[in-house]
Amino acid sequence: MNNNFKEEKNDQQNRNTEIIKENIKKYGESTKILDENIETLEEKIIKIEEKPLLSEGDTIKWENDIFNILEKIPTEISMELYKVKDSNKNEYILFASKNYEIIKKNFDILSSLDSEYFPKPISSLEKDEQKDIYYFLVKSFNINPLTEEKLYSFKLKEFFILMINLIMALKELHSKGIVLTALRPQIISLDKPAKILDLTYSIKKGEKLGKPIYFEGYTAPELQKKDEEIDERADIYSLGALIYLYFLKEKIPVEGFSLDKIKNVKISGIPQLLIGTLAEEKENRFYSLDVLHKKLLYLKEEFFPPKSYDIYCKSIIGLNPERTTNEDSCAYKLIKMFSYKGIKHLLIGAIADGMGGLEQGEIASSEAVKAFLSFLEENFEKFKDKNELLIKAIYFANKRVIEALNGANGGTTIVGFILLNDFLFLANVGDSRAYLIRDNKIELLTTDHSYAWAMLKSSGLDRNEIISKVREHGDKHLLLQSLGNKNSNLYISTLKDSLQVNYMTIRENDTLIFCTDGVWDEMNEEELLNIVKNSLTSKEIVENIITQVLEKGAHDNATVLVIKR
Repeated sequence: MNNNFKEEKNDQQNRNTEIIKENIKKYGESTKILDENIETLEEKIIKIEEKPLLSEGDTIKWENDIFNILEKIPTEISMELYKVKDSNKNEYILFASKNYEIIKKNFDILSSLDSEYFPKPISSLEKDEQKDIYYFLVKSFNINPLTEEKLYSFKLKEFFILMINLIMALKELHSKGIVLTALRPQIISLDKPAKILDLTYSIKKGEKLGKPIYFEGYTAPELQKKDEEIDERADIYSLGALIYLYFLKEKIPVEGFSLDKIKNVKISGIPQLLIGTLAEEKENRFYSLDVLHKKLLYLKEEFFPPKSYDIYCKSIIGLNPERTTNEDSCAYKLIKMFSYKGIKHLLIGAIADGMGGLEQGEIASSEAVKAFLSFLEENFEKFKDKNELLIKAIYFANKRVIEALNGANGGTTIVGFILLNDFLFLANVGDSRAYLIRDNKIELLTTDHSYAWAMLKSSGLDRNEIISKVREHGDKHLLLQSLGNKNSNLYISTLKDSLQVNYMTIRENDTLIFCTDGVWDEMNEEELLNIVKNSLTSKEIVENIITQVLEKGAHDNATVLVIKR
C-alpha cells in the first residue's frame, strides 16, 4: 500500500475521531456509536443510539388506510425499519427517516428496480408532518440482517449461494447505471433470496466521489480518494472482502491484505478469487461481475458436483416378418446450461412410435423427435412454465410431421420429457408410455389416448382400474390422438392431466422407463418392475427388457429409454 493511501486513511480516521468526540460532548459519554465509518451527521455517517422515530401503537397513513406500528426491526442501516399492519391485518415493512435526501434516494432507486433481491416499494414516499418523518411501505419479507458471526457459521454451499445472490443483485443495480459502493454484512438480509436493504451510498457509474467513503474491511481503495471515477469494480472489491471474511475469519486489515495470508487458503480456486477481486488497483481486478459470477458458479459445481444420471436407449424392429421397417424413434440430449442463477443440467428426450407403413411411420416418428428436441433447446429459457414449453414443442413437432409427410397418410405417438436437475416434466400424445420405479413400486406417469382408455374411463373406473384392464381391451391400439393428422384438434397430456402434479422430483435410486407399445404390450408392469429390481445399470435394464420382448415374440417394433438415478 502506498504512502499517499496511508495518509488518506489516517486523515479519514482522524475525521471520524473528531466527529465521535463532538458527539460524545453533545450527547454524553453513554452515547453508543453503531458505525464509526460514516462521514457526517447530516449524511448519517455516524449513527447515534437515540429514541426511535416511531413506537409500538403509533399509526401512519397511506392513501385511505391507517397502518399500526407493531415493532421496530433491529438493523444497522441508514433508515429505521418497522413491522406495520393495515386495517385488514395485512403486514408490511415501513422504511422511515428524518433525512429526506437519504430516504428519497433509497425510494427512487428501489422503485426503479423490479427485483427479488431488493425490497419493493408499494406506496409513494410520504411525510408525517406531526412526527416530521418521511416513510414508504414495502411488501413484507423476512428481515434477518447478516453479521460477521453469522457469515462464519455458513456452510460452504450456503456461502456460494449467498454470493451468487449478491452478484445478481449488483448486476441489476449496474444495469441501471448504479454502483452500490458500500456493500457490507449489515445491509444484507438473509431472506430467500438475500436482499440488499440500504442504497444510501450508491452513486452513478462514472461519477467522481465528492467525499471519500470508508467502511473498515469492505471499501475499495478508490472509494477512499476524492475525485476518483467509480465503476462496478468497486463492488467487485466489496464482494472479495466478503470472500476474504468468510475464508480467513477476519476483515481485511487497514493496511490491506497479505499475499502470503491469501496463499495459506488451501481451497482450490479461492486464492485466485481473492486476488482477482481485491487488487488495490482496480485495473487488476476482474473487469466485470460476469467474470466473477462464472468463476463462482464453476467453483460451486466443482465442490458440489451435480447428481448424475445413467441413461441408455435401444430400439428394435422386432420379429414380425410383415414389419419391414422400424417406425420407432428415440433420442435424448444432455445440455449444460449457464444461466444467471447457476449452471443447469438439462436432459431432454423423446420416444415416438410411427404409423402409416413403409417409410411414412419412420419419417413421422423421426421428424417428431428431432423437432421436439430442437424446439426445447432453442426456447428453453423463454418459458417459465415448462409444461407450457412441452405443449408448444409437441405442437411444433406436429407441424413438422405434417410438412414431412407432405399429404401422405401417417402419424406418430410421442412421449417427451424435460429433466431439469431433479425436476421431471413430461407430456404425451398417443399410447407411448412413461413409468417411474421407486421403492420397489411401479407407477404409470402417462395417459393412453386410445379408444380403450376412453371407454374404461367413461364407465367410471378410477385410474388404477383403467391401467389394470386396458391391456386386455380389444381396442387398446385404436388411437384417438396422434401427431400428423392436420384435420384433428390435438390433445396433449402432461403430468398435471395424468397425476394432478406440475412436475415430479426424481430421487436417488429412482428409475424412469419410456417405452412404445411394442414393449408394454408384451410385458406387464410387474415384469418391468422385476427387471429393474435385478439390474444394476440403465443399459442392463434396457437389454433385459429387449431380451424379454424378443422371447415373447416381439410382434411390433419395440423401443425403450431408461434413466436411472
